[in-house]
Amino acid sequence: MVRASHVKILTDLGLKTFEAKIYLASLQLGLATVGRISDASGVARSFCYEVVQGLVTQGLLSPTKTTGTQQYTALPIDRLYSLQRERMERFTDALPEIRSFQEQLGERPQIQHLTGEEALAETLLDVLDHAEHGSTVRILWGSRQTLAAITDAFDFSARLLAKGLHTQVLTNAREQVANGDLSEYRWIPLNRYPIGATCIIYGTRIAYLSSVGDSFALQIDAGTAAETARAGFDLAWEAAVSN
Repeated sequence: MVRASHVKILTDLGLKTFEAKIYLASLQLGLATVGRISDASGVARSFCYEVVQGLVTQGLLSPTKTTGTQQYTALPIDRLYSLQRERMERFTDALPEIRSFQEQLGERPQIQHLTGEEALAETLLDVLDHAEHGSTVRILWGSRQTLAAITDAFDFSARLLAKGLHTQVLTNAREQVANGDLSEYRWIPLNRYPIGATCIIYGTRIAYLSSVGDSFALQIDAGTAAETARAGFDLAWEAAVSN
């Protein structure tokens, strides 16, 4: 009887379910015809022939003709184990070269667009998940509605502090931060630099979000873009008013 747990192990190694069942049945039977293998594996005989031939091609079954009848034997399990180890060793040896191919392709930014009321919460959770402990989260705040949605509904400030994250906030509306508890604030002139959506820079990511009109959020995961955004933020931070 073929055990489901053994089938699962072999499928994890790359065999298809029918292949695993037929290989295990053949292993148990020893030298056997396709008919006996079919009965022991539970695979229909009409399909069993095709799968058996595929396993022969893979080297997992060996055909033997005795007294005019075609029979098959399974590759010993220890030999199958050795084959898997050899394949992993070859993969390990090739891994540095494969990695170099990936590095030559360069960075591939990932962009996610979210809409609806859950967009803000999902994006802020992403900030908490991906900002490294003790790092600085840079926030460009403009829209009053967005700011209220973050600080009141989600309690974002407290969650940032709980994770040990430092924050730098650039905003053009001082009245919005009277009750704020983020680390540092600096102000830029509203009449010269109107800011609509909020921008958050953290780790290798940048997030844009707004609750004005239809709520939306745009998440960008691209290290070079985040590095450039941080440089622009820091330049504005140095020129902004701190009191």
